[in-house]
Amino acid sequence: MSASSLKRMHLFALKVVVIPVDPYLPIYATANLATLENPPNGPMARFTSDRDASTKANVLEHQLVRMYGALGLVWSALNDVTKPSEGSIRRSDRNANAQRPDYNINRTFSSISLGSESSIESQHSGTSYTEGTSPKDMHLEECSVHLLTCAMRLILHNAQPENAAMAIEFRARERLTLDMGTFEFVAIDDGGLRCRTTLGKVSENFVAGIEAKRDVKTFNNSPIIYDDALAQMAYEVILVRANSGTNANVNSVVIIHIAGHHVCFLEFRINAAYLTQLRRGRTPTEFLRVSVTRMFNLERNYGRTPFAENMARLIAFSLV
Repeated sequence: MSASSLKRMHLFALKVVVIPVDPYLPIYATANLATLENPPNGPMARFTSDRDASTKANVLEHQLVRMYGALGLVWSALNDVTKPSEGSIRRSDRNANAQRPDYNINRTFSSISLGSESSIESQHSGTSYTEGTSPKDMHLEECSVHLLTCAMRLILHNAQPENAAMAIEFRARERLTLDMGTFEFVAIDDGGLRCRTTLGKVSENFVAGIEAKRDVKTFNNSPIIYDDALAQMAYEVILVRANSGTNANVNSVVIIHIAGHHVCFLEFRINAAYLTQLRRGRTPTEFLRVSVTRMFNLERNYGRTPFAENMARLIAFSLV
């Protein structure tokens, strides 16, 4: 069974409970940033500042790179995600015609309502990497992944000390499996972060995973993580924990979720007892607790700033 085929009912079986947090995930909220670098006029400072109007014009990627270096890649990727295209999706009437059980975070674990820095147009939900996904949808997801990759690499390459013996790096997609008797679960993430030493040894391959959707989904003009996406991420992190062995970070797995140009961070806490019960085909007696930040709009500097701060704390925590 593919993780991307899971639905709302699977969240009940997994006993998922969502806890909104702001602005950082508990796992790295107190991380020491003293070892990281962030010069006043460096790339990270420019990333969190207001964009120059010229970066939003019809300019080519190589022109932006020549003007802004690696930051130009971020602006180019952001333009690809935010600009209207011939195949763009029309605004839906979901707010008027929604027939959902309840989006209130205080009364349900799913369809998580997340506060954002600005209002967002209501659009259709994202799609995952499954058969039957249209080329247009795949392109939109790939653009979101590319944007997040460029933004993360800008921070990774400039926040970490040049002479460090190990560093957090971007990694390609990973395929994970878990044999549960008559079922085999398969999950493929959209890339992630790993920890590698100067000797080339990967000490941790799952510092964080990436899960992308083609665009953000909203309810009453507020961004939400919808049930299918949450179920997909939950099973992905279960497979990560099952394959992590002794390298698991305090029973937690971090997922960076991007939908269009909106990003949030999630921390899934899965202890050994929960995983053992699941392997034996039993319904877990404990809850799978998920902490989630609000969504950060990468199109705005007040969204890029907390995104960069979360990335910096994740890096600092993972290098200890």
